[in-house]
Amino acid sequence: MSYAEHRKEQAHQDVNAGGADHSWEEEQCDLLHSGFLERVSGDDQKSVLFLSIWFTSGIYKCKLLDRQNHERCFLNVGSLENLFQNLNAAIASNELEWLPEQGTR
Repeated sequence: MSYAEHRKEQAHQDVNAGGADHSWEEEQCDLLHSGFLERVSGDDQKSVLFLSIWFTSGIYKCKLLDRQNHERCFLNVGSLENLFQNLNAAIASNELEWLPEQGTR
C-alpha cells in the first residue's frame, strides 16, 4: 500500500469511525442516523442529511436539508431533550413538509 493510499484509508476511518459510540443513534434514530452516514451520490465528502439548529424567540428550531434530493424542511423542536427522536419520528411518519432547496444546481 502506498503512502497516499494509506492516508486516504486513515482519513476515511477517521471520518467514519471517530471513536464515538453511535449505538443510541442507531437504536433510537435509525432513519436520521443513516441519513447522516449515507453519502451523496457522486460526492463522498457530504452526507445526505445536514441538520442545523438555532434558538429564537425562546424556541429551538431546526432545518433538515436533504442534499441528495435538493429539499429542505423546517421544524420547531421546543427543547433539545427529544429533538433527534422527534425528528426521526417525523421522517418515519412522513409528517415533514419538504420544500425545494433554494440555490440548487
